[in-house]
Amino acid sequence: MSGNDSEKLKYLSIAQEWKEKNDKDEVGTWWFNLAMDYYAWQFNQMWDILKAIEKKYGVDVMSIAKEIRREQSRQNGFERGQKAQRRGILGFWEEFVRKYEGKTRCDIKYFEFNDERLEYWFRRCPIIERFKAFGKTDEEIKEMSELFCMDVPKLAAFDPDLEVCQTSWIMRGSDHCTYIVRKFPKDKEQ
Repeated sequence: MSGNDSEKLKYLSIAQEWKEKNDKDEVGTWWFNLAMDYYAWQFNQMWDILKAIEKKYGVDVMSIAKEIRREQSRQNGFERGQKAQRRGILGFWEEFVRKYEGKTRCDIKYFEFNDERLEYWFRRCPIIERFKAFGKTDEEIKEMSELFCMDVPKLAAFDPDLEVCQTSWIMRGSDHCTYIVRKFPKDKEQ
């Protein structure tokens, strides 16, 4: 690894340690999968109810649900940021990314991971597998993503000094989810 690469991936060894730990942790993997099962089941049930209300009453409940989910997501990120022991890029990773490390989880690939920027892909979405097990089609999953994939408001609210964007979604047909987190440049004049 060149000097530039090692600086770009300053914290990659920490991520690799977590991946190895999670790969060996059968109990943790069991709990992770149980949580994913429950979360997918709960969301699938809510989705079916909302679709039935739309069909029966001709009301656009999805717009209302999206507003509520967006605000709940933002509030969750804010509260997690208040409780977090560490902020910044490393704190962000500890709070939102490390639990997804491991071969049976989200298969993460890092492009940059240092004090200024974190750029990574999730190359697997365990939730999609569960939605398909409930009989959802690729088109239904794509539609569900508009309500399900509400990560950015939560992630952005964690630390006001970080900018967060997501540029691709597995649930919308991409082969990976792309997340980019960067520190806002500090103004030289306050």
